[in-house]
Amino acid sequence: MLAEDLAVAGDYARRARTLENTLSTLIDAAIVAERARGTSWEQIGKPFFLDAAGAEKRWSDAVERWNSETRATNIYIREPQQHVPGSTGS
Repeated sequence: MLAEDLAVAGDYARRARTLENTLSTLIDAAIVAERARGTSWEQIGKPFFLDAAGAEKRWSDAVERWNSETRATNIYIREPQQHVPGSTGS
């Protein structure tokens, strides 16, 4: 690989793992957003070759975490009109 003489053993594996974690977080956020807009588990599962039950099993915990944890802690959900550009908040 390019610049291999500068790499320490395990560097590529560590970087790949970091990217995998980042991608997993991004996918979870996308699924949460899809569910928030009413997308069915069937539609969510299609790009991942999962049926509705498989998609729900895989991501329902992420959706539930979002629904339970952020309602009280996320100011954008708690007071959405306060954070819309040009909104007076009333």
